[in-house]
Amino acid sequence: MLQRKVEGTHLYTLSWVDKGNVIATASYRGSTHSGTVAVGFQSAPTPFSVRQWISQFLADTDVTGFISFDFILDRGGTPWGIECNPRPSSGVHFIDEAWLGAAMMGEADQPAPIAPAGKRAQWSYSTVTEAYKHLFRFQLTDFVRCLRDLLVSRDAVWSWRDPLPFLLMTPLCWEFIWRSIRERMPIGDASQCDIAWHWFRSTETAEAEPMRQGDEREA
Repeated sequence: MLQRKVEGTHLYTLSWVDKGNVIATASYRGSTHSGTVAVGFQSAPTPFSVRQWISQFLADTDVTGFISFDFILDRGGTPWGIECNPRPSSGVHFIDEAWLGAAMMGEADQPAPIAPAGKRAQWSYSTVTEAYKHLFRFQLTDFVRCLRDLLVSRDAVWSWRDPLPFLLMTPLCWEFIWRSIRERMPIGDASQCDIAWHWFRSTETAEAEPMRQGDEREA
């Protein structure tokens, strides 16, 4: 296999698709990261080239539902797709909830209201964790960036009308938190170990290594 390194800026998208037709697309960029996972994000405009790329990708499909893409935009503005996820991503926070609910029921009859470029959202718990990490490592620039997200970004979970999801997030995520502590990995990566194999070795591989080493010594 051959790979080509593409230099440019990252852009993430979330689209709602109806039978292969792209109905709405929200784009965003990460502002704070926990490992490879964005825990703070900022809405961004969707370039025409990206809209065209997504439409062409889905044109010959009969897909209905959410689909997310990660892009690198090179210096000429050409989008290079580097990841596809058939599920919601953080872009869901930048599409009007009422419209999205109607679209999922097949009842949306108007263009989707997309948040204006620059609007911020975050997972506050993870942003606080990253802020402490940068503070203890004396990475002051990154620490200040995390503080900015904490102060100006809307939390993606908190609501005065329904506070329990926010309050219960930590106790219900104890498994991710323990894996993060035990294996010394960012909590964002720990939360995705069940869908991405490259963050950990399988138990079978770990158990087989001493046996292979013993066979080599005997030989």
